[in-house]
Amino acid sequence: MILYKRIQAYIDCEWGSDNKTLSLQVLLRYGKSGLARYIVFHEDLKEFLKSKNYSEGLLQGMNARLLFSDFSPSKDVLTELIYSHLKRIELPLEKEGIKCDLYMFFSPKDLTIAIGKTSFLDLITQKTRGGYRIEQKRTLRGSFSQVLENGFKIDYKIKDVAGWTNKGLKHLADSLSVPTVEKSLLDDYKSRMEDGLVHCTDDFIKYALNDVDLLERIVRSKVRMVNWLCKDIFSLNKSYNLSTIPMSQGSLVSDVFITYLYSLLDKSVKYSAVDRERVLTAAFCKLGLLKKDASRFEENFFLLKKALHFFRQKQSFWI
Repeated sequence: MILYKRIQAYIDCEWGSDNKTLSLQVLLRYGKSGLARYIVFHEDLKEFLKSKNYSEGLLQGMNARLLFSDFSPSKDVLTELIYSHLKRIELPLEKEGIKCDLYMFFSPKDLTIAIGKTSFLDLITQKTRGGYRIEQKRTLRGSFSQVLENGFKIDYKIKDVAGWTNKGLKHLADSLSVPTVEKSLLDDYKSRMEDGLVHCTDDFIKYALNDVDLLERIVRSKVRMVNWLCKDIFSLNKSYNLSTIPMSQGSLVSDVFITYLYSLLDKSVKYSAVDRERVLTAAFCKLGLLKKDASRFEENFFLLKKALHFFRQKQSFWI
């Protein structure tokens, strides 16, 4: 029996003009073909949706499930949803929990609703070696764990797709030739989505679910495109998957470029003290030593000193 260790979750929220949460959408991917879609409405909308013949459970013809929540500050809707889904389908899991790549398009508000305001505020103030559990630079980034009362734990890693563009989600989709037809369903209600829900309930649900569908299609298309470039255009022995692809254009270009540089090194040369890739990494990170809070500063500084010592002792200047 295969134990599942990692899943992908894609999230998005719809908001009213008064900044009140209308819904949270979640798409889950697991294994080779596992797929689940959820739309979680605020419980204040339960009676209204009932009048429109929508109730908690499977949404016929939409391949999704509808749930309700009060989105209280202490409620971790996302972790509870993932756990209940995995339990319902009896997916074999590691006893200690599961890892989750959490995809979104830059929105601290959406993440706040997904894991609860209490958890979010705690995580943005929890210091780590390199910063905070969750932090905002140009995009959202961070890793954190959420534990339910029954002990089930999910280790999340934020994957903010906004790092791949300096424009909107639609522009990113268009650049990858991903269709965005459903994005225009509620164009007349962009500034008052609660009216769109009231007057076009079916379209609202389709529109909301499409946002997480679109997010997933963008990520998969990006991975395919980059892998195609690496293999067929640059002839590099490099490939990414959903978990390993860098989440900013800068880090992605840098990673591919470093792979290219490594490919140029003379593999016949033997390095007795340090391997050639670590020496080259140290050399390229030398400028970063001016910035002591830079990522991996201590490791790069150690590598630089070790490389310099090796070259001075051996009088070897192959690079």
